[in-house]
Amino acid sequence: MQAWTRPGPFAFEGKFYHFDYVNMWPRPYQQPHPPIWAPSTGSVETIEWAAHPSRKYTYLQAYSPTQSVVRYLNYYRECAQRLYGYTASSGQIGWSTPVYVSDTDQKAREEARPHIECLFNRLLRLPFEMLFPPGYLSAKSLKNMRSHKRSVSGQEHTVDSLIEQGIIVCGSPETVRKQFMNTHRLLGFQNLLCLLQFGTLPRDLTEKNIRLFAREVMPALQELTDKEYAGQEMHAAE
Repeated sequence: MQAWTRPGPFAFEGKFYHFDYVNMWPRPYQQPHPPIWAPSTGSVETIEWAAHPSRKYTYLQAYSPTQSVVRYLNYYRECAQRLYGYTASSGQIGWSTPVYVSDTDQKAREEARPHIECLFNRLLRLPFEMLFPPGYLSAKSLKNMRSHKRSVSGQEHTVDSLIEQGIIVCGSPETVRKQFMNTHRLLGFQNLLCLLQFGTLPRDLTEKNIRLFAREVMPALQELTDKEYAGQEMHAAE
């Protein structure tokens, strides 16, 4: 934060790092500084830290089943209200997911299948002790994370199982639009990071995916506001 907002050169004496000379160049274009995001897989401590009034960082969930994303994003909003006494804006909520759009649902699954399955079954596959080494999380968060990540890292995935769990969004333009709109009712996200190239997806399919998404899906997403968000009420009812 100091490097972004304080003209250098200056010395930095922090808790863990010490630098005699800090002078960042070029300076950030955004003023007073670029937005700060806190991606996480569900650590309770990270959520509470990101939601603190002195930060209010955008909290981002990725590579997770819809039910887990709902749980953690709602916990962020709950922390803001219960621990810190303010209402978190939808601008503090982010979701990242692989997306593939094609002419029909069947064609989308067939084209995405080898590339998305490679991503989850080979490229993201790590032993749990490497993904979450000892000391990385508190005991409470570790317990939650073991349950949360078991569906992502503990089994062989198919494109069908990934779609069913809501880990990816895949289908015709109409199907993808509907899924995003339904998920927005649950999450109330204002920040959506769509991974339109993933795994081994080649250039031609990536370009097709980007163009279809931009033309057929994105305009509907740009119209979504908090008026469509019903997640907090639905969560409270549960």
